[in-house]
Amino acid sequence: MTEAVSPAPSPVPSAARPEAAITLTLEHSVAVVLLDMLGRMDESGAEPVLPPLEHASERVAMWVLRSALEGAVGEDLAGDYDAALEAAHRAVVSDLGEK
Repeated sequence: MTEAVSPAPSPVPSAARPEAAITLTLEHSVAVVLLDMLGRMDESGAEPVLPPLEHASERVAMWVLRSALEGAVGEDLAGDYDAALEAAHRAVVSDLGEK
């Protein structure tokens, strides 16, 4: 199952049309893994996994992506989060072998 994260893509680069929205299509399991990863990256005191953010807009963009992912898959995780995350981890790794 794939999850759509945003509205329609634009043929014009977003720098030229900053109001333009895009659509990302992700496998459900990838969306779950990304949502968890972004949540951990945003925790205070978390060990950094990436170079520091260079501009305030990068943190805002991360929050927007996290919010879109929560809207797409958050309800699916409301039950047993740990089990759903583990299943998503397995599915993502398994999909690597198929490609």
